[in-house]
Amino acid sequence: MGEPTHRRPESALRSWLFTPGSDARKLSKAAAGDADALIFDLEDAVAESRKAEARLLVAEETRRCGKDRPVYVRVNAVPTGLIADDLAAICMPELAGVWLPKAETVEDVRHTDDLLTKLEAERSMPVRSVNLLLSFETARGVEDAY
Repeated sequence: MGEPTHRRPESALRSWLFTPGSDARKLSKAAAGDADALIFDLEDAVAESRKAEARLLVAEETRRCGKDRPVYVRVNAVPTGLIADDLAAICMPELAGVWLPKAETVEDVRHTDDLLTKLEAERSMPVRSVNLLLSFETARGVEDAY
C-alpha cells in the first residue's frame, strides 16, 4: 500500500470541512469541494441509531477520497464505549487522522493511541501513520491538558 501523497502538517491546512458521517450525499459533496481537509463526523452529528451505518459510509468515502486530500474522522468520545468500533471501521492508509472529542484524561488519550497502534500493526500500516488530534471540550479536559 502506497503512502498517500497529500500528507502535510495540520498547521498548513487552511480550511477544514466538517460533514455528518450519516449522510452519503453530504459526504460526497464535501469530497467534491475545495476544503484543504475533510473531517467526517461520527460523533454529535450522527444519531445513536445510525452510528453503524455512518461508520460504513465514512469508511467508504475515506477510501475513495483519502488519497487526494487529508481525511480526518471525528470519532465518539472514549466514555461512550463506541470508539473501538469507530476506529476498527476507519483505520486505513487513506486516513490522515482521528479527531478525539471531549478528551478529558491521559487515560482517554492513551486508550485511543493504543487502539490505533494495534489496528495499524494488524493492517500492516506504519505505526503512528494516523495522526491523533485532541479536542478539549470540557472544563476537566482543559484543566488536565497540561
